[in-house]
Amino acid sequence: MGEERAGVATRLAELTGLSERYLEQTHLRPEIFRFAKELLRDHGLTIGRLDSSDFSYIFEDAVELD
Repeated sequence: MGEERAGVATRLAELTGLSERYLEQTHLRPEIFRFAKELLRDHGLTIGRLDSSDFSYIFEDAVELD
């Protein structure tokens, strides 16, 4: 990954709370439903798709990547 792209991934990670690794895997373009699932993955939770105050446990821990 180029230096500029790595800088963008770092900044996006700071702004979104997603990991740089995940952002690199999504080519810096995470989809909204995957974003909701990935954001609290390290806590074993996912946020609601329509209401971010709603939390749920992650039952399937696999990440889908194109």
